[in-house]
Amino acid sequence: MNKTISINLSGIIFYVEEEGYEKLKSYLENIRAQFKNSDEADMVLEDVELRIAEIFTERSSGGPVTCEDVDYVVAVMGEATAYAPDEDEDENEGDKGRRSSTEESSQGRERNQLYRDVENAQIAGVCAGLAHHYQINVDIVRVLFVLFALTTLLTLGIILYLVLVVVIPPATTTSDKLKMKGVPVTVENIKRELNNTGEKVKSTGRKISRHFQGDGKESMHKLVRFILTLVGIALIFMGLSLILSFLTFFVGGFGIVGSNGQGELLSLFDLSGIFFENNLVKTLAWTCVYVAKFSIILLLILTGVRLIWNLKSKSIRYFSIFLFVLFIVTFISSIAIGIKTALQFEASAENKIEVGSLVTDTLEVHYISERPVGTNVLYNPERDEVLRLEQNRISLRFEDMDYRTGEDSITRIYHTLKANGSTSVDAYEHLEHIKHNVFMEGNKLFVDLDYSFPAEDKIRGQEAEIDIYKPKNVVIQTYINKELHSTRTYNGEEDDYEYHRHYGRGVHIREDKQTGKHEVNINF
Repeated sequence: MNKTISINLSGIIFYVEEEGYEKLKSYLENIRAQFKNSDEADMVLEDVELRIAEIFTERSSGGPVTCEDVDYVVAVMGEATAYAPDEDEDENEGDKGRRSSTEESSQGRERNQLYRDVENAQIAGVCAGLAHHYQINVDIVRVLFVLFALTTLLTLGIILYLVLVVVIPPATTTSDKLKMKGVPVTVENIKRELNNTGEKVKSTGRKISRHFQGDGKESMHKLVRFILTLVGIALIFMGLSLILSFLTFFVGGFGIVGSNGQGELLSLFDLSGIFFENNLVKTLAWTCVYVAKFSIILLLILTGVRLIWNLKSKSIRYFSIFLFVLFIVTFISSIAIGIKTALQFEASAENKIEVGSLVTDTLEVHYISERPVGTNVLYNPERDEVLRLEQNRISLRFEDMDYRTGEDSITRIYHTLKANGSTSVDAYEHLEHIKHNVFMEGNKLFVDLDYSFPAEDKIRGQEAEIDIYKPKNVVIQTYINKELHSTRTYNGEEDDYEYHRHYGRGVHIREDKQTGKHEVNINF
């Protein structure tokens, strides 16, 4: 039985046969002897030991490392004495070229492994790593990725980038960097990579023209920089536009729709108060909106600046990663709040009653409104008040009146109320709170143009509908606050729409000639 010795290579314990141990020890000492600078020797040996540990792990299969395994390492990594540092690196470029070509012809080029190139990263090195793996220009990858993100409204592009950051490992060691570039991991290549690290950091043109040869290299460089500059300008413009909308709608409380008791339009804050379940959910929702919008604005502007001026500061890159993570967290939180709010509509309730039935040649439908519709009020479609919030009640405009052809000579009128809730109990409770005044007097049907419910119920799908089943040729006369608006029969013989506008009264009624369905809009 051969004696084995325990050694530690890059944090991994290996048991090496005594003969192999002596040969490995001598090999590592010879490598160190080639370097006059102890710091450079330590850096090279660190990566050499990491590569040796990888080879031993692949070959030993849990057993002791043999002398044959050490010989294999030397064959793969190269003899240490053959890689002494040049006394003058600028003295003999031709010799370097011959040595490099000899190395590639003898060892061949390995397949580029996928890593994140953190040294040449704009954010996290994903695009640079993909460029190495597929052997294409890194700027082309970045342009394609930015264009993909813009065409998907940023969402899919950002999520894809985050997934790639998590899945693809970073190239942190010299061995990783060589594998990423498809270069064999040998002592000479490790030394060369370390010697060229400072030069690579300072060089800005080398990575742009790495994969382009010939006289068109400079033109391609300018074209890529021009495209990146345009993309950067577009990102900055998008960020500034988002700032404007942020200040207008979120900070300024700009009115959107509906009105309050003072006749002012409701802002997004007002609307959220009658939609979200409680103040805590509302606060969380707006916090997510503020943080997500703020982070994506800064990220867009920062990315645009980096593309235009080709900035590579680590602090800017880390801050960009922080903004990106912050946006993802708040975006996911917003989705969770949306799902929680959607569950408040899960159950439904409905109550349909017959308002009246009669035999008549003429049915008068009287729309009644307590809101002012004087002659000085003009209909403004940009301020069509679909709801009002006043005195702790929410008022919605009634607009669902359907005329249908009945099967007999009797005209029947049905009034239907609907509501939703998190449970059936909540849905029926919301249903009971709806107030919509509908009644009959002879052949006259009186309908309030508004139906309302308590503001504490929130908006939970409350609806009011009226269905009228009538014989053919029964005349329908429509009145607005006791004054005749139109006279029609609605026999289902026509298939277009007719618009009636009474600008002096602020009334707009859209009628479907085929179905008789009314949509009543009135500006108050």
